[in-house]
Amino acid sequence: MAEGENPLRQKVFEGDIRAVPFSTSYTRSEIIKSTDELKDMMEIEGSLSVSYGPLVSGEGSGSFLKEKVASKKQATILYRTRRVAYAKSVVVETLRPLRAVTNRNRNQIAADFGTKFIDQIVHGAQLDVIFTVTSAEDIDLQEIEAELKGKIGVGKLSVGFAAKFEKKSGSTQSELQMSIVAQASGVDFPTPSNPSFEDVNKLIDDFNEKYAELLDIAKEGETVDTESNVLKQLSPVGFTLSSIADHVGKADKLEAALLDSRREDLQKVFYEALVWKETLKRASDEVEAVYAPDPRIREELFEPYEQEVNARLNNLDDKLDECLFYRRLTIQQLVGSSPVEVPELYPQGFDEDLLQGLRGEAFIRSPLTIGDSTFDNYHYIGFAFPNDADESLVPWISGTVRRDRDDSVVASADTPEDLERLVNEAERFKDAARAHQVDDTMSIG
Repeated sequence: MAEGENPLRQKVFEGDIRAVPFSTSYTRSEIIKSTDELKDMMEIEGSLSVSYGPLVSGEGSGSFLKEKVASKKQATILYRTRRVAYAKSVVVETLRPLRAVTNRNRNQIAADFGTKFIDQIVHGAQLDVIFTVTSAEDIDLQEIEAELKGKIGVGKLSVGFAAKFEKKSGSTQSELQMSIVAQASGVDFPTPSNPSFEDVNKLIDDFNEKYAELLDIAKEGETVDTESNVLKQLSPVGFTLSSIADHVGKADKLEAALLDSRREDLQKVFYEALVWKETLKRASDEVEAVYAPDPRIREELFEPYEQEVNARLNNLDDKLDECLFYRRLTIQQLVGSSPVEVPELYPQGFDEDLLQGLRGEAFIRSPLTIGDSTFDNYHYIGFAFPNDADESLVPWISGTVRRDRDDSVVASADTPEDLERLVNEAERFKDAARAHQVDDTMSIG
């Protein structure tokens, strides 16, 4: 499959379809920080269930991620509540392969039709809400996840957290800003533009109430197949897949199972590279907006950082291309006597610690070296860059030094030069305080 290509192929079978009750519901909210959250929200785990929206193409997934991955200055919480009423399912015993399928061998079937077919489309109603929290300063993802995510559909934000979204006297903007976009499908349910957090909680309650009313009306109908049944208003919200090999005599079931396993492994590789790519791009864009306007910082700190980021992005693009190339191989190449192996999880020379540093999440333990100074019992969190001497990571732009014993902040600064100066000042202050304490003790004695 080429990047951006539609993963849905030609029709494979003729057969009957029937509507069956399929009552279920779920609610989920995630901040996308890693591949796990991405797969949860896109519902692409395994090969049996896929939600509507971006499927398995690089282009669709990249667009989905572009504005939604977490960064140092932005967190996006994706909330979804889905209510499913029924499914339109194929009647398995009536399935008949099309002539175009029976005239092909197993390699041609896989190439032209794939290895899966949609055997069930589930219908229901769905409410999606996107909360985007931004700040001019670094944000605390753990705080946002605990305070905001935990209150969606439940209750009001805590007083202290809500105050961060309000302008303080003399300030031009609040500490945090939040925009909200809500969209409903499956039922006639209007959603306001940029609602408040309290509005969203009421929106969720109203949506569930509207759906319950619809089901009450539906009980008066005969079956879902009845043309007048109100449930026909509901939209498709997802589908399940089955193996073509189970219903085409030429296909090898064991071969198909092995092929599925390899594509599962490929999916992990693909999405891991995609998440790294988008988080690095987001981090680089934020760094450029803050630091590039200063000519000195741009030349000394941003440009070396940008070059390192671009080199890693090129590596990740190569990995994505490798995955897409693998996806286009024939069954014989994938599961034959000498199969092509699934691409390695990471590009050659991949250094996760370095990538964490380039996206502002490095942890450098004690003894901590900043510039010409070394400090014991302190650690660093923030952007980091490889040291030319030994390739270890050194503090770079926008970092914080904390005490090992209690994780309290010693100093934060935009440049390693300023950070070194501030930590040295904190050390001198501590030494002066200790000397003063000793003098007092001697005087008392």
